[in-house]
Order: sequence, then structure tokens, then C-alpha cells
Amino acid sequence: MKISIAFYNPKLPKDFLNNLQILGEVSIFDVKKLSEQEIIEKMPETEILICGSSGISKLGQTVFDGLKNLKFIAVYGVGYDWIDIEQASKKGVVISTTIGSNSEAVAEHIWGMILNLSKRISELERKTRLTGETNVMDYPGLEIFGKTIGIIGLGEIGKRVAKIATGFNMRIIGTNKSGSKVDNIEIVNLEYLLNNSDVITLCVPLDANTENIIDEDELNIMKKDVILVNASREKLVNKKAVLKALAEKKLFGYGIETEIFDPILPSDDYFNFSNVLLTPHNAWNTKESKENDFSIMLQNVQAFIDNKPINVVRIKDAEK
Repeated sequence: MKISIAFYNPKLPKDFLNNLQILGEVSIFDVKKLSEQEIIEKMPETEILICGSSGISKLGQTVFDGLKNLKFIAVYGVGYDWIDIEQASKKGVVISTTIGSNSEAVAEHIWGMILNLSKRISELERKTRLTGETNVMDYPGLEIFGKTIGIIGLGEIGKRVAKIATGFNMRIIGTNKSGSKVDNIEIVNLEYLLNNSDVITLCVPLDANTENIIDEDELNIMKKDVILVNASREKLVNKKAVLKALAEKKLFGYGIETEIFDPILPSDDYFNFSNVLLTPHNAWNTKESKENDFSIMLQNVQAFIDNKPINVVRIKDAEK
């Protein structure tokens, strides 16, 4: 098997690489956001592609038509909005993700943002660092204990966020597309969640149905002084609308994970607001999460070679 690895600044564990080399002929590409044509040019004989969105910007029809030998894609991570699942299926290309690998990391990051914003920690720290601020009376915070948290999306990350919320004695409400019951969470519709939550966090993947799931209308439904955290994909929230809500002091704070390896300039409009907490798509990035990712990717490759693929993305999953 010809195995290609395409990451930006790949730091591969020795055990992972050694085990892959037992399974096939491995080529490593240190690349950043390759175009589809560049993928075809660099790795034309690839049968198994191991990659993440840091190394490859898109996998669409051009790639699936051009890589004639491609049989399997092992995604580094959970998100796959940059892959055309329908075109992959038409070409018989199997795709697996490392589902569950970073659930704890992302949930903890979400809670780090919630607590940071509620107590205005980074806001006050920045002011103190730059000006020697001592007038703490200008920075009143909010307490989270006993409030209501609304979780949009109740997959592995959303359920973990909910579990942590129990430690704060919160009322936990949530939405999921299936409407199926989840232990210790009240399942509600989106409008009810927006209207009744003191803290709202987005834990859904980005697709055609969820892009701009939070827009001006949704922001207008929310309580005043809500804390909104989006540690999933930036485009789940309409940027223009959330900036307007911040300008109107509708939100107590906004936590945002921006797109991976997309530069954020100091002139970005987010930085006009001291109550915006921005991180450059780093929620998943823990020692434990990366160990999980490489372990699951190796299992995914081995399972595919054994003709028993696991953690497979299917068209119905992409449509959820």
C-alpha cells in the first residue's frame, strides 16, 4: 500500500510511523493548505491518504477524479467539512475520522472560555499588563453557578460540556437534530434554548444546514448579557451579526475559535471588543488529544487494510 501523510509541520510519534511502515510504503509531506491540483501532483499514486485540514484545504471531485488509486482517507481529527463526502462515496473512497479523540480537550477549552469570560480574566489581565490597571470596580463579572447553559449539539463534546456543567449546579438544556433523549439534559428546540440560556455553546459540525445557525435573528432572541462560546467552526456564527450584537452590548462575552491556520490580523474587527476571547483553533491541541488522534488513525488504517473499516463517515452522517 502506498501511504501518504499530508500535514503542516508534521510531528509524528515514532511508534505511529514505525507501525505505518509495516503496513505500507510511507511518504510524508510537510505542506500547508494544499490545493486539489497540488495534491494530485505531489502524491499521484496514493492509495491511503492520512491528512488534516492544516495540510489540505479541500478534498473534492478534482482530487477524487485525479487520484485514481485512492481507496481510503484517514482524517486527523473529527471535522470533515472540507471533504466532499458525496464525491468520495461515488468513487468508493472510504473516510474515517478520529471521533472522540478530542472531546475532553475541546469541552475543557469551552469551559475555560466560559469561566474566563464570566470573570473577565483575560480582559482585566490585558488591561493590567498594558496600563497597570488597578480599578477593579470597572470589571464586574458574572457567576455561573445555578444558571442555565444551552448546548447546541449533543455529540461527544456537547455531552462532556454538560457533564462539567453539573459541577456548577446548572440547569442544562440542549438541542440535537434527532431529538432523542440524553441523560440529565432537557431536550428543547433552538428558539427556547436561545431565549432561556445564560450561557450558550455551539458543539455542532459545520455543514450547509449549520452555517450561520446563529445569525441576527437568533442573537436578538437571546437574553441580554448572555455568554456565547463557539469552539467548533467559526462560520456557525455570522460574524457581522455577532459584531453588531457586541457593539449593542447584547452579549456579556463571546468566545471564538477561529479557522485553523487562517491568520488573524491585529486589525480584525473582533479586537474592537475587549469582551471577545479569541483562540486560533487550538481547543483540540493537548498532549492527550494528539496521542488519541494518532492511536485512532493507526487503528483506522489497520482496520481498512483488514477490510473491516471503523469510524467511517457516511453520507447520512454528513447530512446530520
